Amino acid sequence: MNIDDMESLDEETRKEIEELQKVTREKDGGEAFAKAQFNIALAFLDKGMLTDAISTWMSIKKSDDPVMYARAQFNIGFCLNKIERTKDALNAWSNVKRENDASSYARAKLNTGVVSAKNNDLVKAMSAWAKIERSDNLEVYLQAQLNIGRALEKTNDTEKALDIVNPPNKCYDCSKP
Repeated sequence: MNIDDMESLDEETRKEIEELQKVTREKDGGEAFAKAQFNIALAFLDKGMLTDAISTWMSIKKSDDPVMYARAQFNIGFCLNKIERTKDALNAWSNVKRENDASSYARAKLNTGVVSAKNNDLVKAMSAWAKIERSDNLEVYLQAQLNIGRALEKTNDTEKALDIVNPPNKCYDCSKP
């Protein structure tokens, strides 16, 4: 990607991207390349250049760095959803695996559920939310549990909804692991 083609970038951002573009997979290794590409994409995202951010994140391979790959796939989905390419966003989020980055996995499942719920597919939404574990990301887990409860409430199964939101025999003392 030629930096001269990006007239909308300020000088500081252009210099940052130029430095990061010097990092190559061949010279610096996959992990360094993935981190550089991830940061270039963040700079594009910060400037509202979503398609440039997406294409940059897409250059990150799982073999480069599984964590950066998972985070990139989550962000690709985020951007695609933002430009109303929902099906593509769902595909990107499906590439995020717990074993690569549990927090990104949880966020991807949360977003999958939200998009599914907006499309009136509550079964798919609840299925996505139910896959999120507390250990993945506590805040996202709690949001997913709340969403499940709300979805069940919409289906007029209030008793089941209450069990999801406040299950019996569960301790929600956040001071305990």
